[in-house]
Amino acid sequence: MVTKMLKRQLGYTLIELLIVTSILATLVAIALPAYTNYTTRVKVGEALAVASGAKMGIGEFAVFNNRFPESNAEANMPSPGSYATKYVETLSLVEGGVLVVAMRSRFLEGHVLCLEPAMTGGSFTWTCSSTLSDSQLPSACRGGSATLDCLGGDGDGDGDGDGDGDGDGD
Repeated sequence: MVTKMLKRQLGYTLIELLIVTSILATLVAIALPAYTNYTTRVKVGEALAVASGAKMGIGEFAVFNNRFPESNAEANMPSPGSYATKYVETLSLVEGGVLVVAMRSRFLEGHVLCLEPAMTGGSFTWTCSSTLSDSQLPSACRGGSATLDCLGGDGDGDGDGDGDGDGDGD
């Protein structure tokens, strides 16, 4: 009879399992938004990398013509859709030499990244703005918010003014 009372219990109690589950749920609730913002920043970084080549072409055009180009064709750039990658839908040049990068994929659909040039004393600076929140942007792009002026006036980001997003102007 004494041996039955001293028999050891194996396994975890329900309370112990609930405590562990609640700790894990709290950690996931904290980590998931941070991870989502990090992956979004990486995707936006790809958009900046795609735009870097176009920025050089715009700079060359501005040096030789003393003004910024108004369209992809004027800057001798490929069509907006030819810049497509996994996270970039189009890269368009709109009035004032502003580059508008329309993004795609989960969490990025419908968002744009705008890079606005300024020429001072022979050097160029680029101001970055976006429709994404600052926590989702690389540090170089934080602090600006995109407007319809940045989007070429029609809000679709292709710079052709027709509002359909295909970049063909009709």
